[in-house]
Amino acid sequence: MEKRIYIRVPEQLLKDFDAACEANYTTKSEVLRRAMLEYVRGNKKEDIRRNTIMAKKLSYQVLEDNGGGLHLAVFAGDECIYYASGLEHLPVADVQEMLQALRDGAHPVDDGWESDLPDGYTPQQLYDELTSYEYGWEIIADDAGVYPERMGAAGRMVFGLDD
Repeated sequence: MEKRIYIRVPEQLLKDFDAACEANYTTKSEVLRRAMLEYVRGNKKEDIRRNTIMAKKLSYQVLEDNGGGLHLAVFAGDECIYYASGLEHLPVADVQEMLQALRDGAHPVDDGWESDLPDGYTPQQLYDELTSYEYGWEIIADDAGVYPERMGAAGRMVFGLDD
């Protein structure tokens, strides 16, 4: 079954469309059918890609700088999509809850987690800025594990490893 649709387009666009159809020996309806099909297929592919990315758990890193600051970087693939610093000032239970939520599949951006990004910075820029130095920071935990041997006092406190 076919259905008619009516659309409004600017006059010049319609003239250009008529000329292109004539030059290519095809009808306007055929071009529109193909364009609609490509559009629908393209959106379905994008939905599939987006859902596949969202279904994967995000990776993360907890970093400790040489000043005792704790930072959380969350990644979708290679891109840092969420960055928070000052975790050493949060209650230990809150930090542990955040990490458990990430292990359970939480998505900080979609779930509306607050971030303390300075104006004009992206999460990736802050992560790159911290890790651009060879020394002065350490990954003390990530989605693969916790690394007590790399921790300073702040990390040991947050991960309950105080002596």
